[in-house]
Amino acid sequence: GVDKGESIPMETRVLGWNGKNLGWGNVVNRVDSGFQEIFAYKTRTGVLRVTANHRVLITRKQSNPKSGRGGYRAVTWKSTWIFACDIKIGDFLCIPHNFANEKIKSDIELAEWLGLVCGDGHVLKRHKVGITHHAEATYIAHYRDFIERRYGKPFKYIEHNRTSYVYSAVAAEDARCFVGKTAHHKRIPVYLWSASREEQISFLRGYGDADGTIRNDGCIEFYSCSRLLLEEIRQLCRMLGFSVGQVSTREYIGSGFSKKGIRTISTLRCYNASKIG
Repeated sequence: GVDKGESIPMETRVLGWNGKNLGWGNVVNRVDSGFQEIFAYKTRTGVLRVTANHRVLITRKQSNPKSGRGGYRAVTWKSTWIFACDIKIGDFLCIPHNFANEKIKSDIELAEWLGLVCGDGHVLKRHKVGITHHAEATYIAHYRDFIERRYGKPFKYIEHNRTSYVYSAVAAEDARCFVGKTAHHKRIPVYLWSASREEQISFLRGYGDADGTIRNDGCIEFYSCSRLLLEEIRQLCRMLGFSVGQVSTREYIGSGFSKKGIRTISTLRCYNASKIG
């Protein structure tokens, strides 16, 4: 959860910047640096209050002109650590989703199931979780066994919609921590950042089943319409010591879309597919 600095005792485990990346560590000292001006940044989900010299991970849009008609309008999104006083209007703040939520009791199988939900899942009402998948997907049987053991409810499969449903209020509560109003709002919840290595890898395995592809060269590509979600997955891979590339974003027009219906897809390549499984 979130706490004020003066009330945190020594040896408490906290999330912060260690000079190289975002990670967990223990409080070893407290220094009274006097009074500093507090900056308040209002976002669509809340308010961030920090001092000017506090480092913040942001994603910022930058011009990236290309050749060809309309290429001068092309942009790219880059994530970087900056001082809070340098935040600009339009920047995206990269923070763990649902930071204060500690309801989920973590385990390896649950992490894998929630990775699948994070990729292709959606919550309907308060008691129903849907998983969209290919009609011939072979991995569904694996997750069905886990769901029946944990929630006591079998899948209800609707072949026409290529969707499997889990009717369970507990399953919906677990999944709700990952699923926002749309696919663009999905994030990794905070509990996963401090989970065991096995749980973190299991989450990536489940997400790979939903929105991943194993290439011929042995690497795995993750996909999402949420660039911020892939930035979090990239950070998680780096914490695990995996070699990953940058998140790239491209536009496409699917079948049945008009030019006004152009969509974007983000891609992340991980070169340690064998360690994910």
